[in-house]
Amino acid sequence: MFSDTQASLKKRVFLSRSKSELMPSYVYVLLSQKDGKWYTGSTKYLRKRIFGHNKGLYCSTKKRTPFKLIYYECCVNDGDARAREKYLKSGRGKKYLKSRLKFFFFDLERDKSL
Repeated sequence: MFSDTQASLKKRVFLSRSKSELMPSYVYVLLSQKDGKWYTGSTKYLRKRIFGHNKGLYCSTKKRTPFKLIYYECCVNDGDARAREKYLKSGRGKKYLKSRLKFFFFDLERDKSL
């Protein structure tokens, strides 16, 4: 399929990329179990970031712990993740999330009434 020259060139290009270029970035939405508000963010290390939020390591969320991850998306690069984060924080983005997570919120309300 590829000549030896093409295959070695593709291998060199792939290997020349840094690890951070090959790592996906995540956009996430957390639900504060203390006040019921959302927090939207982006990161390359999703588990580590959620752990940090729940341990109170970030000023923006430390008074609202604990958190529950309710939504995340994976993006190929950091720029796309940040753009998506910005969108999800907008009015239309919040409307999208409410529609996307309607069954989650339905179950949440049902559980509160029990």
